Amino acid sequence: RLLARHARLLLSQMKLRQICRFVKNVVQFHLTPWLVKEGNRIPVGDWSSALSRLHEQFHLPLPRSLPVITTSAPTGSPQDELPATSPQTATREIEFLLASMLESGCHEWAVLLATLLFDTRAIVKLVSNHRKTLWPKFKWLLESHEAAGYRAL
Repeated sequence: RLLARHARLLLSQMKLRQICRFVKNVVQFHLTPWLVKEGNRIPVGDWSSALSRLHEQFHLPLPRSLPVITTSAPTGSPQDELPATSPQTATREIEFLLASMLESGCHEWAVLLATLLFDTRAIVKLVSNHRKTLWPKFKWLLESHEAAGYRAL
């Protein structure tokens, strides 16, 4: 129960990278069965903020058509940040989370993770299969997100 509560807290705070690390380090916790039971009880909420937070957590630049220099301070407290990893490690972690979200039926999180990876095949399949629930949110995300590169999707 304690492990499930911790995972629920991480998901509710959109800390998917920490969930990935938690699953990797805690042998007794199995993500997919937990997500089947709990994952859809914690909706994404603000898709644009969630996508931006995923970029921050995995240290991935926002896709932009032109380079932009920002001077904004990092968000969150230092203990929220995990050390930077290679892009290959980040991609593997995101792919693991995407597979878990797909298998467990957490479609909103799956679309966001597929978007982060620019996995158009997964995006099209999810949005087509769940057109009424996912398409309006996904369309709004593409139109409103600060990263112009997502509009190409």
